[in-house]
Amino acid sequence: MSKKIIFLIFCFFWCSLISFCQQNKVIPTEKIIGTNHVTKNEIKAKEFLFTKRVHDFYIDSINNYAIIQFRNTERNDESIDNEGSVILFDLNDSSIKWENKFDFSDENLYFNDSLIINYTSNKMYLWDLSSGENIWEANNSLYYLFKDQKIALAYNSSWGKSSNKLEGIDIKSGEKVWERKISTDDGWDNIYSINDSIVIIYSNGFHTLNLNDGKGIDFVSKTNYKNYTYLILTNALGITLGILTGVFTYTYDEPIVTSDIQSKILIDSSYLFYASRHNLYKLNQDGTIVWNKKLNKKKISNSTLFKKDSIVYMINNGYAIKNGVKVNYGTPSLTAYNTYSGNQIFYSPFVDKKKKDDMILDYKVEKDEIVFLFKKSIARYSLIDGKFISDRNFNIKEYGDMVSFIEDNIYHKDNLYYSKITKTYPKNYNIFTNFGLALSLNEKFETQALLEYKDLYFLSLRAKTYEILTNDSLISIINNNGKTITELTLLKDVVIIRDKLFGKKENSLFMFDLNEE
Repeated sequence: MSKKIIFLIFCFFWCSLISFCQQNKVIPTEKIIGTNHVTKNEIKAKEFLFTKRVHDFYIDSINNYAIIQFRNTERNDESIDNEGSVILFDLNDSSIKWENKFDFSDENLYFNDSLIINYTSNKMYLWDLSSGENIWEANNSLYYLFKDQKIALAYNSSWGKSSNKLEGIDIKSGEKVWERKISTDDGWDNIYSINDSIVIIYSNGFHTLNLNDGKGIDFVSKTNYKNYTYLILTNALGITLGILTGVFTYTYDEPIVTSDIQSKILIDSSYLFYASRHNLYKLNQDGTIVWNKKLNKKKISNSTLFKKDSIVYMINNGYAIKNGVKVNYGTPSLTAYNTYSGNQIFYSPFVDKKKKDDMILDYKVEKDEIVFLFKKSIARYSLIDGKFISDRNFNIKEYGDMVSFIEDNIYHKDNLYYSKITKTYPKNYNIFTNFGLALSLNEKFETQALLEYKDLYFLSLRAKTYEILTNDSLISIINNNGKTITELTLLKDVVIIRDKLFGKKENSLFMFDLNEE
């Protein structure tokens, strides 16, 4: 073998080795990302710069790993496509342990306690943390994951179509723990946890479910409306044309479904209250009916139940779900029933033209009164007889549409301190609008304060000693007293894991130890 060939082989090997090292090793650099307002020192973070755009990341605090998703961009770098990859990045030695291709159009990733679940529309996989290879796979359509219990709720899809048998799958082993028949013909409207082991699935009625053994109550009651008018008219037209032309056409599409015409379960000592499309029920804990009251199917909608003394109140919210979107449906109203007999005490429909077709967005109960928030107004009614007390109509050109009452997750800033709006104006009706405004009204519904969107900060994470607030241009880290620790303009998707701050920007992952001075 000539020296020239040996030299070329050596060069090829050396270049391959360099390429391998570049792909599997990322040298961190220091970068200033802000200033600590307490110590006045610069905040220097470790920056890990990759050759691809960082789309998302998860931190494994047990092993000090980062699971990073890269998502490719189009040639103009302005839009993203569905191709990408996932890596396991070791934060201890800055090395890439493995990399898997990832299709964002079909694949989804779930990470918890060093467990990586990859799932598609009809498959589930558990990836081995050390190698990225499949530990197990299952022919299941994933519906819900419970991280604390390590249980997945899924339907078997071996035959290409999900069955009506819900399976509880141990996500560590992939083994089926239990099986229960719960229909998916009309899908699920919602699922809520009652405690650590009991959940409620709403699907044409409700199903209580013990995550440990799959047992529970099945209460069947219609909660949707299927409109076949379009199909009937279309097929009738096809038959008519067939008689005239000799060519018959038929449509086999699904009817238009309007769903979630129901309430959540109201749990009261030994009884349950529940409203469906046709009835309001009082039930024993085992699901047997104590009494039921017929509801007007033309007026009923999604509803809310609450109890005060011996009265159960039903708020007809005036909306339902069609194609995943809230639509006006039924008549917004307030009705009161005696909890013992089920007899109606009063029925108060909102017949004002400005509220008649306006769904209820939010409400607050105050002693013997209730305050409703609508898109264009706020109104107070009596809980004793349901009568109207007072209201205010908003100029939506000035304020925008009302969205909801503000909870404890929206802050505003005063010097270096951040305060919850509900704490600054504790006795007021604080409202968020779709113009991004925070509107604070006194008891008479008069405007006491108006805060613009640029001055609002939204809680994105609450840790033991820190809170992370965000707005469009700033990430603020504050202590439990609301004092600013630092404000960052550089990073996105900031999280705090065991006193370490992580964030991303473009092709970089940043890490900063909050305990450093």
